[in-house]
Amino acid sequence: MDVFADKSWVKLNRVHGQYRVALTSFLDHAFATNAIENKIACPCGICANRLYHEKHIVMKHMIMKGMDVDYQKCIWVFHGESGFIVDDDCLEGILNNASDNVSEDGIFKMVEDAFDFHETTTNLSGINAEAEAFFKLLEDARQPLYDGCEEFSKLSFIVEMYHIKCLYGVTDVAFDALVKLFKKALPEDSVLPNSFKQMKNIIKKLCLDYKKINVCPNDCVLFWKDKTRLDKCPTCDALRWKTSDDGTIIELANGKKVPIKVLRHFPLIPRLKRLFMSSKTSHLMRWHAEREKDGKMRHPADSCAWKEFDERYYDFSKDPQNVRLGLSSDGFNPFGMMSTQYSIWPVVLMTYNLPPWLCMEQPYFILSLLIPGPKGPGNDIDVFLEPLIDELEILWKVGVETYDASRCETFTSHAALIYTINDFPAYGNLSGWPTKGKRACPYCNVDTCSMYLKGSKKLCYPRFRRFLEETDALCYNGKAYDGRVELAPPPRSWTRSELLEKMKDVDVVFGKQPDTKKLNKQNKRKRGGRKCPMEEEKLFFQIRLLGTSTYPS
Repeated sequence: MDVFADKSWVKLNRVHGQYRVALTSFLDHAFATNAIENKIACPCGICANRLYHEKHIVMKHMIMKGMDVDYQKCIWVFHGESGFIVDDDCLEGILNNASDNVSEDGIFKMVEDAFDFHETTTNLSGINAEAEAFFKLLEDARQPLYDGCEEFSKLSFIVEMYHIKCLYGVTDVAFDALVKLFKKALPEDSVLPNSFKQMKNIIKKLCLDYKKINVCPNDCVLFWKDKTRLDKCPTCDALRWKTSDDGTIIELANGKKVPIKVLRHFPLIPRLKRLFMSSKTSHLMRWHAEREKDGKMRHPADSCAWKEFDERYYDFSKDPQNVRLGLSSDGFNPFGMMSTQYSIWPVVLMTYNLPPWLCMEQPYFILSLLIPGPKGPGNDIDVFLEPLIDELEILWKVGVETYDASRCETFTSHAALIYTINDFPAYGNLSGWPTKGKRACPYCNVDTCSMYLKGSKKLCYPRFRRFLEETDALCYNGKAYDGRVELAPPPRSWTRSELLEKMKDVDVVFGKQPDTKKLNKQNKRKRGGRKCPMEEEKLFFQIRLLGTSTYPS
């Protein structure tokens, strides 16, 4: 019986008995022809023929993860299929290399699994200079700390040392002295960097760092770009640095000044590139377009919003490698003590190109910004979002050169932010819409119907029956509501052009300085002649920046 004559069983539901029967025949043949020390290369989506296991482990992996997608399209040479000859000596060498190269260090295994050295680095044709340098860095990091060292690799030892520095607050000068001492104590052939500066350069090339951006104490501006060298806020004149009791600016031993508030920005573009550089995730970045469609809602790509976006921006949608992103943000107390009033705001992005069982998994969340406390940014969150918006604008209008490991080619990748996920108060901060008061409904807009309840001193919004069909019995049941029969049609929907027209004359003022608070209170008292509720709120200026731009054809 030729177990390779029909390979369609790999796409069957892994719960069904037919898949189990075919898998058993496949493993019996593979172990009979290609087993070494009662082990074969595991073809599951995680091991991808890089690790060797016993039969029961391979069976478990294949049922839980299925066969690697790239291997399904190839000749199954590791499991006895003809078409490519692999002799016993070659297989013995592969097994030895695999066992030698798999470090017991958890940090190194994590990096190896994420970037897939064995597959990705074997074919560098069509790779761009940035990706080539990145992969060569990872290959260099695979070497042991010195000849005969089995416990640490170069990368794992550097990360462990850097972790100790951060954990115990070791100064840069002291840590540099420790690095030089370790260099002298280790054998001469050790690959440990000679200084702390060289160690930091290695970590930075992994694109795992973040940028610190100083912020005005009143959240008016970021000291960024042309404002980097300023000592005071150009809006409220607040000092940027911490001061002592006598008013002098506090300086560290190295002469650096201590800022009052710092925004941490984790660049988005390098992490999107890494999803394509890894052969384990690069093919999954096209899953939304290459999946089997059955007309049911199984992924955001089946939604009306996704399809409408594809129709409006056809040039963007026809390339499945372009990235669709979602954004979520909310505040929380990081100290776990409810008595301590502190609110830090992370801004997290999700990649919706991935399958539904991965796009909402924690390893694929992209932390973009960490907005400091102790108070939430409120409507001034626009100021903190500026670095992210700059990246999104580049990804939308220009694109970035990216290497696709599954296709072994370099292409220009674009990205678009198409969803936001927030509770209602955070939605108000991000969009600029007032989520409280007489016109709090973003759907009804100026047609929002509200009623003030004197007893509870709260507003309610009673005319929700307008959204029901005219023949619905609830529309005529006035006794159960406010005593009125509801026959009015639902409020009309505002188009994007109409909203932008209403908001084009909005004065955008950022910051929590006293003059701005007083100005906002005065504007809220002006109830007459208001065209759009957003005129009394701060505008989420990024909507105007991206909403009017068009995708380059």
